[in-house]
Amino acid sequence: MIIDIKPIRNINDIFELDFIDYRPPTGDLKMSYKLMQAIDSWFDAEKHGISVVATATTIILDDYTEAPIRNDFPDWGHPGGHDSIAHKYWNWFKWKQPNSKLFFNDSPDFWGEFDDGHCFWGDIGKVSSIAFAQTQKQMGMNDLWITVWDDSGKQTIIETHVDLRKAWNYQLDRKLESKMADLF
Repeated sequence: MIIDIKPIRNINDIFELDFIDYRPPTGDLKMSYKLMQAIDSWFDAEKHGISVVATATTIILDDYTEAPIRNDFPDWGHPGGHDSIAHKYWNWFKWKQPNSKLFFNDSPDFWGEFDDGHCFWGDIGKVSSIAFAQTQKQMGMNDLWITVWDDSGKQTIIETHVDLRKAWNYQLDRKLESKMADLF
């Protein structure tokens, strides 16, 4: 069941989704501000010359609790204490996407690839601002960010409409060219 669909045009739209934990990881408020700026720079539609950078869809999966219980959940050992939610997501994902890949990690909590080649990253509950700032630069066109809120099946899915990875690589190439020109 779809709860909400929201276009993402700028950082204000990201703030309203409330899926990022902006508390500074080291207690440094300047670092927190820089991370907000980094996220804003990639989700600013005006900067990309388009009207919408991404679309956020919040859903509740009606069949989430019907997924067969699997006993091949990886030994994740995540310090966040949400292994049971991750296991339930694993069960559902493997049931609905049997040919796709799902891996559990930390910062973000999970990532993978659908059988059509599109990639996704996600977190259970709020993601740290540093993890999202790093992850967004890996997102290609139509890749997904998935926030699994709890064990009810509620998710917020962000689909990009620009190739952030390509834009990031272009920016890196330009910086490298500039630095190389300074050397000669």
